[in-house]
Amino acid sequence: LQKAGFAEVVEVGVGADITSVKEAEEYLEKVPAKQGFMTSSCCPAFVEYVRKNHPEYMDHVSTVVSPMIAMARAIRAKDRKARIVFIGPCTAKKVEIKQDDVKGAVDYVLTFEELRAILDARGLELAEMPEITAGEPSSYGRIFARTGGVAESVRRVAKLEGIETEINPIRCSGIEECIKTMKLASFGRLEENLIEGMACKGGCTNGAASIFHDQRGIQRVNDFSRLALTDNPMEGIRGYDMAGVNMEREFPELEKMKEVTAGEKKAKKQATAKAK
Repeated sequence: LQKAGFAEVVEVGVGADITSVKEAEEYLEKVPAKQGFMTSSCCPAFVEYVRKNHPEYMDHVSTVVSPMIAMARAIRAKDRKARIVFIGPCTAKKVEIKQDDVKGAVDYVLTFEELRAILDARGLELAEMPEITAGEPSSYGRIFARTGGVAESVRRVAKLEGIETEINPIRCSGIEECIKTMKLASFGRLEENLIEGMACKGGCTNGAASIFHDQRGIQRVNDFSRLALTDNPMEGIRGYDMAGVNMEREFPELEKMKEVTAGEKKAKKQATAKAK
């Protein structure tokens, strides 16, 4: 990537570590108090599905930004002038960066297919390049890219932080499983309390712009994860001072829900006062 013209390269697994730490905190704050469930927010396609088909459950969607946005904001905290490009297998990320509450965090999104075209055009052969690191995320930050990775990471952080509340996740691999799980939730038949929603089967490794779509992607993610120097997500984000960096999303649906709730409370209060 540096030979192709990039000044610096950072592995987005670091952003995944940031996300898992924040989601564990949010889970502890929200779920035990409401005795309900929370969903992940890393997959923009899954979040969009909930928004369009189950808007009444948008307050159950985690308000923590995706690893892409977390990593970008962490970079900008260090370098305000940086022009940030996210490279991955997901076409939905091209839509995510344009959404109002995260707009400006990432300047451009490239897919793996587009990256391959750039490397081919420059005549760069990866097999001839020496391997170097691009940051040192935890092993859990690296498995965000496959089904189960988000849930496992959040549970790992909870354990390290001494959070005793039981996290009972359901892992949705592909949009069909996401649809089925959200229907169970709407019928009040969901037994789990954390929904990991991945619109692509197998997770991001099988994203629309992946180079291949089979078990090789998942296996390579798992193999790469084992090379990590730590299994502690808090260790994975060392070197980034996150104090004062906004890691929250501002879904407009939540603001509308708050307005409706406030209006209902006001009407009820007025009716009670009138009755008296």
